Amino acid sequence: MKLFMNEKKTLLIQAVSKNPWIGGIYYRKNIIFSLLQNEKFKNHFNVILLIDANYEKDFADFHEEIKLQICNSLNILYVSAKLFFCIMKYRVKFIFPFINLKFLKYMKITPISWIYDFQHLYYPTYFSEKEIRRRNLLFSKIANDNNPLIVSSNCAKNDLLNYFNPSRQKLYVVHFISYIENELNKLTLSREGEILQKYGIEANRYICISNQFWQHKNHKAVFEAIRIMSRKKYEFPLFVFTGVLSDRRNASYIKELEIIMEDELVKPHIKVLGFIEREEQLAIIKNALFLIQPSLFEGWGTFLEEAKVMDKWVILSDIPVHKEQMSSKCILYNAESSEDLSLKIIGYLTSDYETLSSLNIEKMRRDALAYSHDFMHLLTDED
Repeated sequence: MKLFMNEKKTLLIQAVSKNPWIGGIYYRKNIIFSLLQNEKFKNHFNVILLIDANYEKDFADFHEEIKLQICNSLNILYVSAKLFFCIMKYRVKFIFPFINLKFLKYMKITPISWIYDFQHLYYPTYFSEKEIRRRNLLFSKIANDNNPLIVSSNCAKNDLLNYFNPSRQKLYVVHFISYIENELNKLTLSREGEILQKYGIEANRYICISNQFWQHKNHKAVFEAIRIMSRKKYEFPLFVFTGVLSDRRNASYIKELEIIMEDELVKPHIKVLGFIEREEQLAIIKNALFLIQPSLFEGWGTFLEEAKVMDKWVILSDIPVHKEQMSSKCILYNAESSEDLSLKIIGYLTSDYETLSSLNIEKMRRDALAYSHDFMHLLTDED
C-alpha cells in the first residue's frame, strides 16, 4: 500500500495516555486490523497511529500498511505538538478517538468520539463520586455534540439513548474482533508445552478465567462456586486465573477476595498467575478445558472474542451484552447466582460436549471485514 497519496484522506488513530488501559490499546489494534481487511478503505484512506513508545511493539504487524508516529513523552504539550505535526504533515481528515483540542475545529478535521461503556450507571458503588461526575459530564458532552460517535454494542447504544437522550444523528455501533492471528501462529506445540510447564499446569486439565481482578469482573462468583462444589464433594479440575490481583477503585474488594481464596474449600483448587506475557496468556486460554467469563458488565468483551477465535467453550454470565456477543459455544448462567454457575460447571464436566477445537482465523477475518463496513460508513457519511 502506497501511503499518503494526494487523493487519499488520512485517519489518525491516537493511543497516548497518562493512564494507559491495555484493553484500549488492544481495541485500537483490533479496529486497525478490521479496517485493513477492507479494500475500499485502503483505496481511499491512509492510517497514522500516534502511539506511546511503550506499546509500539503491539502494532508491529501493521508497519507496512500504516504510518507509526511514536510519542516518547506523555507531557500534554509534547503530545499536542506531536499531534499538530502529524495533522500538518499528513493532512489529517479524521481523528479517532476524539482529542479535545480547540484548534481542531479550525482545521476542518472531523473528530470521531468513542464511549467504551456505561458501567458507572449500573454499578455506581464501584466508582468514586468524582469519577461518576467526570464520566457523566464527559459522556453528556460527547452525546450532544455534532461529531460522529462510536459505541461497541447495541446495549451501549441503548444505554446512551436511555440515559443521555442525545440530540445527535451520527451514532454508530461498531463491534470489534480480537486480532490474535500472528500471536497464535507463533505458538508451536513445543512452545505451548514450555509455557504450561512453567506454570505447572496440564493441557485440558484446568478451567481458565482471564480477566483483571476488578470488581465488575466478578471473580467472587467463581470462588463461591468453587466453595459450593467443594462442599458437595464434586470432582472438578484446577481453576487458573490470569490478571493482576488489584483494583485501584476498590482495595477492600481485593482484601475480600484474598480472604475467600485462603478458604480451605477454595485454596487447593485455584492457581493465580498474575499479569503474564500476552503469548503466555493466549497459550493458557488455548489449552484450557473450557473458559469462564463471569463479568457483571462489559462494553464488548475482548476475552470472549479471543475465545471465538480459539473455538473454546465459555460458561458466560447472562448479562445483555453477552447475549448479544455470544457464540454457539457459550453456556449462559445467572450472573447473580454462584449456585447456578456451579451447576453449569458440573453440567459441562458431566455432559458429552464436543471438546475438539480449531482456530477460527478465517471467521475472524470475515467478521473483521463486516465490522469495517460500519466504521467506513461514518467516514463516508462525512464526505
